[in-house]
Amino acid sequence: MLYLYIQAINIAGHKVRAMRVSFVGEMGWELHAQNSAALDVYHALFALGRDLGLKNSGYRAMDSLSMEKGNKERPNCLGTRLK
Repeated sequence: MLYLYIQAINIAGHKVRAMRVSFVGEMGWELHAQNSAALDVYHALFALGRDLGLKNSGYRAMDSLSMEKGNKERPNCLGTRLK
């Protein structure tokens, strides 16, 4: 799939927008759903990913993963002062 690709998918009976927009250095997906669907979607994903070692990680983990890959698109990867 291409970067910035968006598609509508169904997870746990809820409509979810899947987008390839993350900056972790690998082609990752962001999932956007209604607030009322979030818990169902979360539990469904973790049930499917349990055997694959799926784990929670903090949003800030994306910064270090992006830097390890050499991406500099995010200003906070370059420091607090940009010149």
